[in-house]
Amino acid sequence: MKSPIPYLDMAVAAATRAAGYAPASEVEFLASPMAQDAICMRLQEVGENLSKSRRHCPDFYSAHQSEGWHRLIGLRNVISLGYAEVDMRVVWTIMRCASGSPSRGAEGSVGHVVTPGRRNAPHAVVPRPGQD
Repeated sequence: MKSPIPYLDMAVAAATRAAGYAPASEVEFLASPMAQDAICMRLQEVGENLSKSRRHCPDFYSAHQSEGWHRLIGLRNVISLGYAEVDMRVVWTIMRCASGSPSRGAEGSVGHVVTPGRRNAPHAVVPRPGQD
């Protein structure tokens, strides 16, 4: 069985980068196609890595999954496969809700949604294997 750690680490890294790309306000975000593209690509990467952890580490995923993980995988599908046009206000809300403030950086990023072992993580508090 593969370890989920590389997938989770890549998801956290992508989420941290997404938070770093976020402008200070929704108005700035909605006016910046470059910020929108950068953040969507990183959120797509987050969802892809969570999807890989589900596919390659099903026991771990089943034991530690969260609604936030399912939603990020769904967002990845919307962005990647074009099921629908991406609503940038929804993307902004995801960034704001996951971080409290998108400008807070790694300590207040959407990375908290996927960070294993974070006790203050919204949606997903999962220990790393061996830290149960």
